[in-house]
Amino acid sequence: MEKRMAARIALNDATLADFGLGSMAYLKKVKAKEFAEFFPEDAQIDGDVTLWALVSADGNPLIVADSREAALANAFENDLEMVKLQ
Repeated sequence: MEKRMAARIALNDATLADFGLGSMAYLKKVKAKEFAEFFPEDAQIDGDVTLWALVSADGNPLIVADSREAALANAFENDLEMVKLQ
């Protein structure tokens, strides 16, 4: 049985933004009070609610959802490669 190893690539913010714009995204867990920073015109949610932002490679939020699964589903529907930031 052949073993496969996942490649790990270290990218800084600028490189990630250029490399993955339109094709890569990541999930970010946010409290509703942080939501106002992304979408100030829609900041009508209780500040203690946990939300999930799907964020593009350049750091701009694409969507905000009430569950991780919903945000992840949106990424797959839009053929976005999910990346993990460390």
